This record gives sequence, C-alpha cells and structure tokens, in this order.
Amino acid sequence: MTEEQKQIVDTMKEISEMIESDQLPINQCPFSDLRTVYYCALCYPNDITRAESMAADYCKLLQTVASMGAKEELCQMLKLMIKSMEYEYEKRNYYEEQNILLKKRLEDEKNNHSIYDEIVEYYKADRINEKFLNEHTYQSLICVKEKGNIDLFKKISSEVYRKKLEQLKEKKVKKIVFFLKDSAEWSCEELYQKFSQTAEYDVSIVVAPFYAGTDKTIQDTYMDTIKYFEKRNFRTIGMYDIYQNRFKSWKEIGVPDIVFHLNPHYTAFRESSDICNFPLSILNVYIPYGIMTYGNVEQQFNQLSHMLYWKIFCETPLHKSMALKYADIGDYNVIYSGYVKMDSFLNLHTKNERKIWKIPSGVDSKNIKKIIYAPHWSVKDAFTGFGNFDKIYMQIYEYAKNNTKTTSWVFRPHPMLRAGVVQQGVFKSEEEYDNYLKMWNQLPNAQVIESGMYVDIFETSDAMILDSVSFLAEYLYMHKPMLFLARDRNTFNDFGKELVKVLYKVDGGDFDGIRRFIETVVMKKQDTMQKQRDNFFEEYLNYEKRNGMLASQYVYQYIDKQIHKQGENE
Repeated sequence: MTEEQKQIVDTMKEISEMIESDQLPINQCPFSDLRTVYYCALCYPNDITRAESMAADYCKLLQTVASMGAKEELCQMLKLMIKSMEYEYEKRNYYEEQNILLKKRLEDEKNNHSIYDEIVEYYKADRINEKFLNEHTYQSLICVKEKGNIDLFKKISSEVYRKKLEQLKEKKVKKIVFFLKDSAEWSCEELYQKFSQTAEYDVSIVVAPFYAGTDKTIQDTYMDTIKYFEKRNFRTIGMYDIYQNRFKSWKEIGVPDIVFHLNPHYTAFRESSDICNFPLSILNVYIPYGIMTYGNVEQQFNQLSHMLYWKIFCETPLHKSMALKYADIGDYNVIYSGYVKMDSFLNLHTKNERKIWKIPSGVDSKNIKKIIYAPHWSVKDAFTGFGNFDKIYMQIYEYAKNNTKTTSWVFRPHPMLRAGVVQQGVFKSEEEYDNYLKMWNQLPNAQVIESGMYVDIFETSDAMILDSVSFLAEYLYMHKPMLFLARDRNTFNDFGKELVKVLYKVDGGDFDGIRRFIETVVMKKQDTMQKQRDNFFEEYLNYEKRNGMLASQYVYQYIDKQIHKQGENE
C-alpha cells in the first residue's frame, strides 16, 4: 500500500477501535465519510457506477446495524470493510506495478536489441576502443549472448579483453580491486601482497553488501567486514553509503582495471555492485570462495557471472573438466592454478594455540583434543539442504560442556547460519541465536569464531565435525580426520562424489555416531582412513607439486604476463 492508503486504513481501524471501547457512540459513526473512502477503494476505472452502488449499499447496511444498537456486529462489519479495502489497495498496486514492470521489460528488450546491434557493428568494424569500453557495461556482452550465439559472444568478449589488455600495457599504474562481501570468504592474502609489493599495481579492497538474510544481518556483515580489513591496515573502500542509503558508483570510488571476485552469486549484489553493471573497461577475475563440492553445477559453473569473467582460476583439474562439461561457454575462460586460499595451508605459520583454544585452568593442553564444529546454514527446508544444526546443536554443546578436561572447541558457523536458523524457525530471533553463541563463549573450553581467516584454527586443531560444504576439501590440507554429518538431501558434483568416499560419515542427527568419532578416531587416534585421504590429496589437491609453485604465484605470474604481452590474449 502507498503511505496515503495506509493512513486511510489506519484511520478506519481507529474508528472501529473507538466504537469497540465506547469512546465513540455508534450513532456518531461518520457513515458518509466511510462511504466515500470505501467508494475510493472500490473505484474501478471502467466501472465507477458499480463502485458507487456497492459503497452505498454497504454503508446503508452499517447504518441499519448501528440503529439497532448492535455494537459488536457493527465493529465486525467495519473490520470486514477494512480487510476488503486493504485487498483492493494491494490488488490495484500490484497490477500497477506489473504494468510498470511490463513496460520496463518491453523497453529493456528494445534497448537490448539496440545494444546488440551496436556492439556487433562496432566489433565488425574493429571500433571497440577505450571510449566504447568506458561507456558500455557488461550488459552489452549479455545482450550478445542472449540475442546472438555462444561463438559470437566468445569472439566479442575476447576482443573486449584484448583491447583492455592493450591499454593496460601502456598504463604506468594498474588499479586492482579485490571485491568481496564478507571477511569469512577472504582467500587472497598472499595474492594481495604480491600485487601490493609491486609499484606497478595499486591495490585495494572493495566491500559491498550481499542481500541474503535479514536487513540486520546484511548491514552487520557489511560493517563488520569493512572494520575487519581496516583493522588489519588494508586499503578498504565501502561501496554502500549507509548514511545516504545509496550505492556508490565505480566512478566515485575509482574505476579499477582488474577486479578479483570471490563470490559468483551476482543476483545478491545490487546496482553498481552487480557485475552486469560493471563497465567493460574492467577485467573481471573469479577465484572461488571455496573448493566447490556441492551438486548444483549450474550455480558453480554456469551462472551468468561465470560467462562474464575474463579468467576463472579453478581449484583442481577436475573442476576445469566440470566447467567444460557444465558451462554454456565450456572451459573457455578457466585456468587451473590450484586453490589460492590453500597457499596459507601449504606454507603454514607459527602455531599460536593459546590465542585460539581455551584451556581450563589446571589442565595440561597436551591432554586436550582441539575440535572444530562447523555447521552449514541450510537447515530444514533451506536451499541446498546440507545443514543438520537443528538436530544436534544442543547435544554438541552439552558434550563440550561435560568434557572440559579432555576437549577444547571452536564453534565456527557458516556466515549465513544466523539468518538460516531464524528463517527456518530453529530460533525465534537473532537475539535467541546470539544467546546460544554466548553459551559457547562462556564455557571454559570453547569459543565462537564467526569470521576472518581460519588458517591458525585449522593448523592447531586435531579434528573437525562439519556439514559446511567448502571446508570438506579445505581441511584435507591438514591431513587430519574429519567427520561429515550427512543428510539424505546431500548432492555432490563430480569432485564431491569422490571426496566423500575418503571421509568419516554419520547421519547428521546421529549424536552417538558423533561421540564414537570423537572418542575413537580423535581421542584414541584410530584414524583408519588417513591413507585414503592422503591418496586423494595427492591426486586432486597437491597443486604446488603439479604446477611447481603456489597458486597465488601462478595467478600473479599469469596476469602479469597477460598484461605485458604484445596484445595477445589466451
């Protein structure tokens, strides 16, 4: 409803409440005014007479009921009248919105045809230049894909990238941005440093809100992410102005030459932060925020964003094969580099257990097993359906509480768990969920770590219990046991199907199975699947051995080489 319509409805409700509480005698009810507002609500553009008649008849009936002194019946009829008005207002607004949307779609369709004709004409005439790249967005390439064909899309995309690379070769300083929505998905520490250490590159981090979850979660995540990087002295730019409630344009924050994307779900970004609205003068690079195991291959390999990336640096040779198999454009833009985030795991830092793991007073840390509990957000009927948190969250907490002398815990929830458990009714509110986190933090042998990198957590742990999808492969770099909490809704891609064969598994609601894993595999060190995990690691995950270098070095060298080549584009 519009604000005006809402005010009318609120006034009607106030009249009804006043009559019900005897503040307004029923014989003083403003029937003529009620008739007018009801007529306005019913007023059909092509049937004004009918609206007048219905409003008059209903108000006459109200007057009759009032003359009989039937206050309760009058109030009931007023409430029905209010409901009818609300329905008419909402229906009218809906059709008006649909009409506007339809007109916009028709206009967009005309514009898209025009954009398509223009970009094809420019391509054929070899007129794609700096001015063209600055004035057009990636929506132009989308039009080519939708109105043309895949071959033409590839040819024009390649020409756009080639022209941009030619420009970059001549620029003294290249502006590079790492674009992300959450510190939890930060994976490019080493890569960021490599570009930062070269005077030729000007590097920064741009944070944009990601529209998944409640308004509070969205805003909190956005602000917390900015604070996280600012605190660590990264040059950090927020793309959203919370004071003016608007997105900043790329021109305002400085148009970059290359943007590293860590999240492909472009539909949850808005306005200038949506890749479709990026200018063509930006080369987009995608580094997956996790090692993809989930079975929805469309989301992982064939979103529109995947087609708009200049390059995708993938995790394993099998992921490149899956791109060829599942993406509309195949593996045309996919490069096997290994997983950049795992560089930190292959080049481990000095352990600092005491900062991470809470050890109760008087307990020898050598006798403590350090366990990560990492639940996924997709509980109950939520999309993907990996989460089992709703079945066991109190049992795991109670186990930690009752085993303070033998276990220490880090509770590492998925960033979207807060929204997921509220939306699915596991908790009534975010405040109730926060109280659960407080319970963990109050234990002498546990703490909650919701965001930031987790290299040190993994490195200093002894085991992990999880249904969080991306951690499944990442924790294999630790060569330590993990327990996957399975669910009948689990689906995996080609890589994931091979991965789960080398993991300990129990049903996500089977706490006895969880207890057996802790007490047998972790406590007694009876890790019978270690050899299988190690063999899997060597076959799929040891990219340093296969490429002869770490992934961040590979990506840096590849991009640097592309920029400095004589206009060629692989």
